[in-house]
Amino acid sequence: ASQLLKRFMEHMFTRVQLHTMLLAAYLSIMLTACDHSTTIPTASPESNNGSSPPQVQIGKLEQTQISEPIYSTGTVVAHKTTSIVPLVGGLIEEIFVKVGDRVEQGDPLLRLRQREFELSVVRLTHARDLAQAELEDAQRDLDNAIKLSKREAFSQEQLDDRRTRVSVSMSQLGIAETNLSAAQQDLEDSFVKAPFRGVITKRFVDEGSFVPSVMRSESPVLQIQKIDIVVVVLFVPEIHLASISPGMRGVVHIPSLDQTFESSVVLINDSHDLKTRTIEVRIGIANPDYLIKPGLFVEVELYPEPHYAQILPPESIIGIGQDTHVLVMEDGKVKRVDLTVKGLSDGRLELLSELDPGANIIADKQRHTLEPGYPVTVDTPP
Repeated sequence: ASQLLKRFMEHMFTRVQLHTMLLAAYLSIMLTACDHSTTIPTASPESNNGSSPPQVQIGKLEQTQISEPIYSTGTVVAHKTTSIVPLVGGLIEEIFVKVGDRVEQGDPLLRLRQREFELSVVRLTHARDLAQAELEDAQRDLDNAIKLSKREAFSQEQLDDRRTRVSVSMSQLGIAETNLSAAQQDLEDSFVKAPFRGVITKRFVDEGSFVPSVMRSESPVLQIQKIDIVVVVLFVPEIHLASISPGMRGVVHIPSLDQTFESSVVLINDSHDLKTRTIEVRIGIANPDYLIKPGLFVEVELYPEPHYAQILPPESIIGIGQDTHVLVMEDGKVKRVDLTVKGLSDGRLELLSELDPGANIIADKQRHTLEPGYPVTVDTPP
């Protein structure tokens, strides 16, 4: 047992010595590294370690005409919408139309009970005839008075009385004729007619209802819309105001009908929405078969007149937002130029800020590795 214990102790002592030697060697290496720090060289525009400058692809600004579409959405509305209210009040005796009926201008829509209006016309006709008879009697009396006054059988005062009577009778006849004309108009207005060619879109009452005149109520009886021509109302951001003009070509797509219509801008509203900063634009579409319904959602493309633009070469832009820039080669070195650009629908970039038209724009995949001041050469294709 004592021999085994002695061997075990020798073995453990040997392992401790080995670990101590390894730890000492590691610490020696670390101290040596700290005493002899190494300086890592950095690349600079002035030093390329003797290597030749990198070759880059060069592009130029493209001068071309573009017509960038303006995309928007809108809603179909009727060309005209009128709520029908009778000009005179009365009991509705008959309604000739229902919702969905097509009507022409002047077609009867409804009729109020006629009896009261007819009696009023008869009464006022008699009143007119009575006033006419009184005027004729007063005129005869005046004529006789004039004849008698020449023989001095009538005084001037009596003659003036008869002239006054004629004037009063004439006025009474005028009032009677005016009242009769108004009664005849009321009788005519008791037949309500369509103000224009259109379709009945709402019906609010039925026969037997009493409706007051338009002067006493704004509650409509019917609604009629003119939709043989419909109007597309859309709101375009005000930034496009200078590009939009009446007559501009517009393409209207109606998803619910899966149809597309060619048209043009007919109106640009002088007022605009201050909250959304948009301009109201209207486009007309012929709709002779009433296929297009008011309220439908539409997608619109407006095509402004073509204008000259400067297009940047592909693979030239670096950064986004306010950091957008390109690198140009000037006197054999890289130079940074900050830009303002606009993305076009086909993926190209339109230059909106100033840049020398003849600038050598670096349009190369390695542009992100270049810094201003670096020497570069043009990569000339074989």
